[in-house]
Amino acid sequence: MSNTDNFIMLPTVDFCFSELMYIPKVRNGFIAAILKTDPKNIKETTRYTAG
Repeated sequence: MSNTDNFIMLPTVDFCFSELMYIPKVRNGFIAAILKTDPKNIKETTRYTAG
């Protein structure tokens, strides 16, 4: 059994990623990881919705 046998959906799937970005804590953590900073340094985020 490989490590990938337990996943529900890969976060690279657009729908999955979009749903994860609804959650402010996840969104802040993601942005902090990209910026290589502590999530506490992220003051505010907003979720972009197309349409």
